[in-house]
This record gives sequence, structure tokens and C-alpha cells, in this order.
Amino acid sequence: MKLSMIFGLTLAVMLAAAPARAASRVNPCAAARCAIQATLNSACPCHGTGNGSYYRCVLQKVKQLTAQGKVPGKCVRDILRCASGSTCGRRGFVICNIPKAGCRALNSTSSCQFAGGTVDPTATTCCTSCSTFPF
Repeated sequence: MKLSMIFGLTLAVMLAAAPARAASRVNPCAAARCAIQATLNSACPCHGTGNGSYYRCVLQKVKQLTAQGKVPGKCVRDILRCASGSTCGRRGFVICNIPKAGCRALNSTSSCQFAGGTVDPTATTCCTSCSTFPF
């Protein structure tokens, strides 16, 4: 009985500590994206072009920065996924947080509300906000 109680308490403590450990880990690719975000914003304006043009601009700039050693090659795909899923160049699109479905770029505020979500008025992507990184 005592052994099972000790095991149960140990398991409970380990499970309670797991979210804290996970939260303390920083995604290295999100950190890499945030380190170059100002450069991307300057080279590839979010508004005024179509999403395809925006994505091609980001692709070109990320390739250049990777060749210069400023972006780890393993992070290129993650950075490009953020660009392709953004609202940049998509007139009327919003970032919508839908309970149990997660974050999505949808074509209007009403589409977001219809899906039961809430619009994030400051976000242009579902990727980690760069304001959370201490640069």
C-alpha cells in the first residue's frame, strides 16, 4: 500500500512538473525566425503585394540569410511555413483562434466568428509571436 502511494505521489509530481519544463523550452527555429524578422519585414512588406509575391520574397531572403549563416538550414521550412500561412498579401484575411481547432488564417472576421473563434487583431501569422523573445 505504501509503495503504491509513493509511486502515485511521485507520478503526480512528475506530471505536474512536465508543463513547466515544456514551457521553458524555446523552439530554436522560432527564435531564429524572430532574430531575422525585422530584416524580413523590411525586405518583404506584409501589405501591398499578393500572398504569392510576399512568400517568394521571404523565400529569396531566407535563402540569402541561410547562405550567410544567419539562419540554420533546419529552420528554413518552419520559417517559410509561417510566411505561407500568414495574412500578408491576403486582403481581408484575419488570424482566428478557434477553440479545440487552434489558430487559422481565415478570409474574414465573420468566417472566424462563424467558426466560433476570436480574431487576433495584431497577428499576421499563427506562428509564435516575436514579442515573447528577449532580443
